[in-house]
Amino acid sequence: MKEIPLGIARPENVTGEYFVDDKCISCAACWKEAPGHFTSHLKETYAYVYNQPTDALETELFERARKLCPVAAIGRLQAPATDSPVPSAGGPDPHERRRIEKSKSPCDRRGQE
Repeated sequence: MKEIPLGIARPENVTGEYFVDDKCISCAACWKEAPGHFTSHLKETYAYVYNQPTDALETELFERARKLCPVAAIGRLQAPATDSPVPSAGGPDPHERRRIEKSKSPCDRRGQE
C-alpha cells in the first residue's frame, strides 16, 4: 500500500490524536461517519476535528472516516500497531540498521563511533 504524505494540520483541530490536514475538500464523508467529532469551517471549504474520540467505539468511527476520506486528509499522530509494519516517523527500522552495520567491514565503521 502506498503511503500518502501528511499535509499541514488545520489550526482549528482540537488537540489530540486525530486531525484534518490542508488536503481536505469538505466532501462531508467524515461528518457522516463521525458526526459528533468533525465539523466544517463556516467560511472556508474544509473540515476539522472538534471532538477527539474517548472510547473504542468512537476510535472505530474515526478509523472508518479515515478510510472513507477520498483525499486522505484525516491523520493520526500515532497509528495503531496493527495498521502496517511501516516504521514510525521517528526513523528507520532499527533491525534494518543492524543488518546494514553488520554487513560493513570494521574498516568501514572506523570514525563513526
